[in-house]
Amino acid sequence: MEPRPPTPGRSKRALLALGAAALCLLAMLLLSAQSARSLRTAAIAVLDSTQVKQRAARLLTSLKDVEADGHGYILTGNPVFLQDRESSLRSINDEETALHKLLSSRPDAMRRLKGLEALIQSRLANAQQGIYLRDSDGLAAGAAHVAQGQGKVIMDQIELAVGEIEREEDAELAARLQQAEKRATDAAILIGICLAFGTVLLVMLFRMFRLREVDAVALERYATETLDLYNRAPCGYHSLDADGVYLAVNATDL
Repeated sequence: MEPRPPTPGRSKRALLALGAAALCLLAMLLLSAQSARSLRTAAIAVLDSTQVKQRAARLLTSLKDVEADGHGYILTGNPVFLQDRESSLRSINDEETALHKLLSSRPDAMRRLKGLEALIQSRLANAQQGIYLRDSDGLAAGAAHVAQGQGKVIMDQIELAVGEIEREEDAELAARLQQAEKRATDAAILIGICLAFGTVLLVMLFRMFRLREVDAVALERYATETLDLYNRAPCGYHSLDADGVYLAVNATDL
């Protein structure tokens, strides 16, 4: 029986499977990087929102200190209250500057912040008017200004505005965390799919390499059988080069 060569094309399929496995590995690396970026974005969002709420709370506290120092000066005339008031005013300015940096990329948040700043300026102007009346017209005039209650009305509006900023930060943070969680979940699902597909490809590669070993054995046997058939042919065979030199002669032709 004529010997048959091993099945060709397995090396090409093995290379294709190896390339697909490499693409799966690359995809998993990219998805892992995307998931890491999503987690980093979520962490930054938590930090930013926490800082905004802390800054807004300190801003409100400093403003209340300014109010208390103003009332203390109006009642006592002690200039120490004015010194403390200046320190609180600087703190208000620092907190407003920090909030501008934190919220600069969010137009809606900046709009609320500017509304809050307008209320703060109105409250500070009202407090400054009380101090002016205390200096110019005495205790009674300053106390009467405070008793009108306009400063308290503005202060209540400021507290509402700060509360709105804090609620908005909570909502913004929840939305960012939900988005980051969705991206991480999607990435995890795709990584799982790539991992399963890669595992299948690796199993296929293992089988292909085992088949290549079988092919190598079959090829060697095929070569041996072909040579044996050549030598045991019933008629003589010989091969010559271009110059007529014998290259090979079978056993029958000897």
